[in-house]
Amino acid sequence: MYLQLNNLTKKFGNNIVLDNLTLGINRGEILCLLGPSGCGKTTALKIIGGFLQGTSGEVIIDNEKMTNLQPENRPVSTVFQSYALFPHFTVIDNVIYGLKFKGYSKKDALKIGEEYLNIVGLEGFGHRKIQSLSGGQQQRVALARALIVSPKILLLDEPLSNLDTKLRIKMRNEIRQLQKKFNITMIFVTHDQEEALALGDKIAIMNKGKVEQIGTPEEIYNKPSNPFVLDFMGSANLKKEKNQIKSFIRPENIILSKSIGENKGVIEDSIFIGSYTMYKVRVGERILDVKVQNTYREKFHIKEEVFVSFTYEENFS
Repeated sequence: MYLQLNNLTKKFGNNIVLDNLTLGINRGEILCLLGPSGCGKTTALKIIGGFLQGTSGEVIIDNEKMTNLQPENRPVSTVFQSYALFPHFTVIDNVIYGLKFKGYSKKDALKIGEEYLNIVGLEGFGHRKIQSLSGGQQQRVALARALIVSPKILLLDEPLSNLDTKLRIKMRNEIRQLQKKFNITMIFVTHDQEEALALGDKIAIMNKGKVEQIGTPEEIYNKPSNPFVLDFMGSANLKKEKNQIKSFIRPENIILSKSIGENKGVIEDSIFIGSYTMYKVRVGERILDVKVQNTYREKFHIKEEVFVSFTYEENFS
């Protein structure tokens, strides 16, 4: 593994924030740390970057132990949620800031800085003030500043949370393109499931300082290892026996029809959500969430009787 966390524990007094966290990723992968607030994902990121010291455990990057190294001595760059740009610096001075610690002359640093501004789509912005930039432009400056020092690991701590939905989608696509261009290893902290599914080569679902499951987006979504992961990754219809969850089916894996199907049901409610409609359908004693794309030719109405078929139902092992 290119990055390995071994039995990483962090305590604040009697509060255990990370509990023997162990995980690893390969070079050139994006790992998304996903979980609710307070699960330990940002703490893990800060320990990898050297901004916090773990209570125990070790961080290994490219076979080198990082545990006792200061942030400036680690081959790691961090993009913070607030971007942490210097407001009194110009754009180009923010971008090249890290190069002065690597022995570059100002002339060479400026030349490289302009190249990186071009890479992130900010050609000609070098002499602007940070305050004059939009949120998306500031995000690009932060990315250029992080990438210019050629880190082995790029850490991103919820960097898109301050952007509106449309810009957030645009920026995550740009981050993915930059990652492919530089083949850089990234750890991306988020609490947004869609963001993790879109960005991650792997996703680690965290809960109470531990990893509940790590896998590809498809594995995490389609084969969750336990009810916590299932619930965190979106809505699902559960089948229980003796108060134990035995299986689940996602709303998009149920088919509604006016004329044919395995079971009969009644539409109890519907919510229009742009490209799809979410129906609540009573089948016997169960109320099922059913997701139907709005391109589907059949429309259904409250109190209408329908036929219900299941296309994919997954059992918990």
